[in-house]
Amino acid sequence: MVQIDDEIIAIHRFVAEIYAKKFPELDSLVPNALDYVRVVKAIGNEMDMTVVDLSKLLPSAAIIGISVTGSGTSGKQLSAEDLKTCMDACDELLSLDKDKSMILGFVESRMSYLAPNVSQLVGTRIAAQLIGLAGGVANLSRIPSCNLQVLGQQKKVLSGFSSAAALKHTGIIFYADVIQNVPPYLRMKACRALAGKIALMARVDSQPHQSDREGKVGAQFRDELIAKMEKWQEPQKAKTKKALPIPDEKPRRKRGGKRYRKMKERLQMTDVRREINRQSFATADEEYGDNAMGITAGRLGQEGSGNLRIVRKEQKQMAKKLKAASFASASKAPMSGLASSLAFTPVQGIELMNPEAAKARVKAANDKYFAANSGFVSIVKKP
Repeated sequence: MVQIDDEIIAIHRFVAEIYAKKFPELDSLVPNALDYVRVVKAIGNEMDMTVVDLSKLLPSAAIIGISVTGSGTSGKQLSAEDLKTCMDACDELLSLDKDKSMILGFVESRMSYLAPNVSQLVGTRIAAQLIGLAGGVANLSRIPSCNLQVLGQQKKVLSGFSSAAALKHTGIIFYADVIQNVPPYLRMKACRALAGKIALMARVDSQPHQSDREGKVGAQFRDELIAKMEKWQEPQKAKTKKALPIPDEKPRRKRGGKRYRKMKERLQMTDVRREINRQSFATADEEYGDNAMGITAGRLGQEGSGNLRIVRKEQKQMAKKLKAASFASASKAPMSGLASSLAFTPVQGIELMNPEAAKARVKAANDKYFAANSGFVSIVKKP
């Protein structure tokens, strides 16, 4: 059947080359070979497209395009010899198509023996067409699934209409009953899945010694594919609202907050206690006394540590408060450079005195006997 298709293509080109003298635009308006030769036989050598009835051959959209284009075409009528040659070629092409249909019918009747698994999967008619296009079961098994999906695709001319309804990437298997029984929005997805199954079944049928002549594997794959398509059509499960867990009755752990930070700073372990709790490594302890009972000062005050007292760690919160308080007191009570003091005496009571004058008197008394440059003074009188 592959040779028949090649002959049909060659005759179609021959007819289009001859009829281009009469209607050169017809080849682009009707790309299908069978439709083209039928339209050529219907038009013949007629120049007026309004008297030609094409309603039984083409859809109305294509007929309108042919009528409008044919009325303004630049072609001329064919000679009697060219017209006879063209019509004979058209009859030959239609005869080949009829023979091809007869062969397909015979192959379809023998599909249960030639390719039982593919026949069980897509039906005998689709299986016969696939085998006819591929040139045999062996050639069909070598075609990948992506090419099987578009095997037998026919190009259609939209004649200026929208391409939204045009089926892209669809071949013969798109018209199988398995695909047509699903909703339109799932057909392309189902077509890809079916193409993969056909590729597998063709490889099974191509084996010369395969024992499955009843098509059990193909029937099993068909049932699995139908079940999968039914699964696709099921509505999505609604999200269930889960109940909130029972809250724990335990008190919450307060790990932050201004008040809790203050409490932690107030009750935290001091550095002195921390040093008492630590023990030096590889140092012998005393054997007698309280230390023998394990009551020690730890690392506090030990030799080599250099620390008898631990400087209290600087507290940032307290430092900020003290700094703010010092600024506030400085702004409220400004001080000058003078200083005074009050002295309580048993005779005069309260006496206001200048500290600097008191220091000057003490210094003058000290300079008399205890000054560094006074030298040695003897209290013994010289004879």
